[in-house]
Amino acid sequence: MEIDPEVRREAWARCADRTVSVVGTMNLALVELVTTIRELIDTEGWQGAGIMSVEHWVRWHACMGRDRARNLVRVAERMHELPRCWALFREGRLTEDAMVRIARRVPAERDANIAELAPGLLIAQLDRVLRVFPVITANKAKPATRERS
Repeated sequence: MEIDPEVRREAWARCADRTVSVVGTMNLALVELVTTIRELIDTEGWQGAGIMSVEHWVRWHACMGRDRARNLVRVAERMHELPRCWALFREGRLTEDAMVRIARRVPAERDANIAELAPGLLIAQLDRVLRVFPVITANKAKPATRERS
């Protein structure tokens, strides 16, 4: 059965609009999660009951994998160093994938430059731009010390 080209065009437009709307909602929720993670870092609120790190807390409470939790913690750790890029993420103009890559590689002094470029780039293009920067080591929150019983 052949699909009518007009039906195909309408589906494209309808699904494109819905996808943008859903991703926008997801991005707003992720901004809230990263803001919460930042609060945990600032207050050491993640410590307790056998939790070994902020990442561990996020993995447990958000029920997510290690890599995603680590990436979101990295964004939270760097949000104040990258205010222009963070603002774009908060406004929904950068996705989680873009912000994670930026937090991983962009030096604070290049924040404004990358903020100008990133919203117009596909992830593959952003990866090529960011390859010139080395991976930035995360500013890990100090791990909890285990009490001996």
